Amino acid sequence: MLFFTDSHCHLDFSAFDADRTALWEYCNQQGIHRLIIPGIHPEQWQKLPTLSQQYQGIFYAAGLHPWWIADALPLDEQTFKATLAAHYNNDACIAMGECGLDKNIALPLDEQLKIFHWHCQIAEALNAPLMMHCLKFHGELLSVLKHYKVRGVIHAFSGSRELARQYTDKGLLLGVGGVITWARAAKTRDAIHHTPLEFLLLETDAPDMPLAGQQGQRNSPLHIIEVATQLAQLKDISLQAVAEQCERNLDRLFFQKE
Repeated sequence: MLFFTDSHCHLDFSAFDADRTALWEYCNQQGIHRLIIPGIHPEQWQKLPTLSQQYQGIFYAAGLHPWWIADALPLDEQTFKATLAAHYNNDACIAMGECGLDKNIALPLDEQLKIFHWHCQIAEALNAPLMMHCLKFHGELLSVLKHYKVRGVIHAFSGSRELARQYTDKGLLLGVGGVITWARAAKTRDAIHHTPLEFLLLETDAPDMPLAGQQGQRNSPLHIIEVATQLAQLKDISLQAVAEQCERNLDRLFFQKE
């Protein structure tokens, strides 16, 4: 059996309340043996240790998603960083994030940048990987990263071959999800085709980001195998090669705490 990890899945969201246990059991039967839940808001982090204890193979990250920054304000820098550090002491917490920048929200860029800098600073101090969200602010995100020695993944990568190279030149990994199943995503498909497999992680972002042909349906971690299959086709290699290398990539990034 091949083994897969969904490196970015919001399994804690209410969309899964009705069938979370049965779904995760079925995932395990299909070889999906691990899943990482991103942090989006301080109140949400408090629930994730319990969820990770309840379900074997489920891990989490602690971070403040740009969409939820406004709801979390005001924030004290030292308290925020201390809380992140305390969570990272939990064996089930394997990263900082989901954090980053988003051009499609009303929150001013300066406020987003301040919070992103905080994540980078604590991640660098702890040598913790970052799960990063970036929408239409890639130049700004790359400018911030010049100031830190951090490792991590660009979640839901959707961009050009050149943008992919800029990230991988920094040693960052790219999260590959359902976008590569869409024929219209030619630019991203080309970028992923030309990016070495050693820089890629599999993800679904479930319950969001449905695969092609599944518009309006709840996305599921079960679809990680379809993403992997599409990636294998894009690279003209076997599904086994994709599964094994992406597992190695994930282990290297998230499961080597110092």
